[in-house]
Amino acid sequence: MVIPGTKYRVLIVTPYFKPAWEYGGPVRSVWNLARGLVVAGADVIVATTDADPTGKVIVPSFRSEEGISIYTFNRLFGNIPKINTYYYAPSLGAFLEKRIPQVDIVNLQGLYTWPTFSASRICARHRIPFIITLRGSLGNWGLRQKIIKKKLYLGIVEKKSVRLASALHYTVSAEYEEAPEWVKQVPFIIEPNGVEFGPILEGARWRKKIKVPQDAFLIGIVGRIHPKKGIDMLLEAFARTAGTEGIRLVIVGGGKPQDIRVIQNEVARLRLTRIVTMTGHIDGSTVSEAYAAIDLLALPSREENFGNVVIEALAQNTPVAVSPNVGLSTWVATQNVGDVIPLDPEAWAGYIRDLPRRRRDKTLHHRAIAQSHFDYRVVGQRMLDAYKRIIHQGP
Repeated sequence: MVIPGTKYRVLIVTPYFKPAWEYGGPVRSVWNLARGLVVAGADVIVATTDADPTGKVIVPSFRSEEGISIYTFNRLFGNIPKINTYYYAPSLGAFLEKRIPQVDIVNLQGLYTWPTFSASRICARHRIPFIITLRGSLGNWGLRQKIIKKKLYLGIVEKKSVRLASALHYTVSAEYEEAPEWVKQVPFIIEPNGVEFGPILEGARWRKKIKVPQDAFLIGIVGRIHPKKGIDMLLEAFARTAGTEGIRLVIVGGGKPQDIRVIQNEVARLRLTRIVTMTGHIDGSTVSEAYAAIDLLALPSREENFGNVVIEALAQNTPVAVSPNVGLSTWVATQNVGDVIPLDPEAWAGYIRDLPRRRRDKTLHHRAIAQSHFDYRVVGQRMLDAYKRIIHQGP
């Protein structure tokens, strides 16, 4: 029960957290959510594991950053890949048993992991309201991956978690629309991920660092390398534009070694090594520099629940081109901050051929449009308002 005059106590349970940046958008989203809630006046706790795509993060078991209390727990069998993806951490379970009855609301990040499953049952037992941020886990793409395993786990375990939830959190309306009908029976909120809007940077130094001429039209793909990102399709489109002068592509991001090798091999097979650069994973201000350096962000995803990189690029006034399968594609089109290109190599090839005549206009107001919708402080306040409504209507 919230005592008048006190802060709302919010617990966020997530299988991985800062500084495990190589997990991509989900880590940045949860970090910005927690920060935004603190700015809005909430008392925020994050409970997570030491998971990292390359092993584990090296952080204290407890730390405080920007007013957020962060508790990190060791996974059992953390170095065994098949178990690692379930994020089993018994000491986290003991922490949740003690801490959940002391908070006002719990926000679980995703499905199909032990931390979120465990927290959902503890919340239900203590009648503490909780919401699940789905992060595409019940979308068409998500349900098609490891389909037999997921159907079994969903039917035996997670269907109950979803039905016990006080509400489900979708980041775009398209995510709600493609959810199964039984999921749509659960109360829901639709709020986007929040993004930090830092200063607009100059990209010339970063271009020089990756040896791309200043007068080249530079297209960038930013984020985790994964089959769903459509990078292979974009490379095929580039191969069809071999006669177009002045176009370069930079791929910024890490991923599983096997996924990276697939892209490297495709670049070599298509003879694109002269015009394609792969930087590997970068983070922090260097990412913002990369967004400032490119003339266009490309996101030709086969599936993209939201698309944080779209907003991060717009924060540097960089226009975007996305596939219709990106959650933000409708917003991109209606706000006129970029283009929506069909998921087809010939369509992208035609688009790329025309790009040298469409030099980036630094006077565009893409940033201002994006900031009014997605600034993490604005989103944090709206999320806290949603939490309050859920708390006061009861679990």
